[in-house]
Amino acid sequence: MPTSKWPSAEWYEGIRAQELAPLSQGPINTQQQQKVIALGKVLFFDPRVGRGEKTCATCHHPDIYWVDRRQTAAGIATHHRNTPSMENVWYVKGQLFHDGRAKTYAEQIAEAIESPIEMGGNTYTLPVKLAAIKGYHHLFDEAYGDANITRTRILDALAIYSQSIVSGETHFDRFIQGDYTALSDQQIEGLHLFRTKGKCINCHHGPYLTDLQYHNLGYAVD
Repeated sequence: MPTSKWPSAEWYEGIRAQELAPLSQGPINTQQQQKVIALGKVLFFDPRVGRGEKTCATCHHPDIYWVDRRQTAAGIATHHRNTPSMENVWYVKGQLFHDGRAKTYAEQIAEAIESPIEMGGNTYTLPVKLAAIKGYHHLFDEAYGDANITRTRILDALAIYSQSIVSGETHFDRFIQGDYTALSDQQIEGLHLFRTKGKCINCHHGPYLTDLQYHNLGYAVD
């Protein structure tokens, strides 16, 4: 049955109630944006964007849901946090990184490239570095209409590529879209507990199962 006819969810006081919902389609890219995405993809997998040891894909691996499945991220030095997935990041408006300190995609990407514990690069000298690499002039020309390689364009291409990464359809997606045979009886019972007695829905709600807010979960901070 549609979510409007489900048993009422159990909400904590002060929570902005938002029922579970189907995923949005995501960004629809024009033919020209596809060329920018193609450039961004090359940059994403090129270790020369950093200091030569790690790529963006080192932590955000496409074969394992854009994470690295490690307790802490595998940069060029010791990390204290794990790698978040990049699936569906297009819907996040600012508040990037685990603590939300980056307000734009360009800011987040630049910090990751320049971080001494992530990629150890320099986005200000990177245009000159890429200009010396065969093939990049053509890619920038295709993406932006001329072969000028700039910091702004590098970060823009990486941002647009990142926002093109969307999750595949799951059994739950089909269920929430109206295919009520997609989940087993046991899974439906689990969903009922998720929304009611377990109260999980208070933080994990809406189409992306998150409220996009920051909460004190009681963990110690080093």
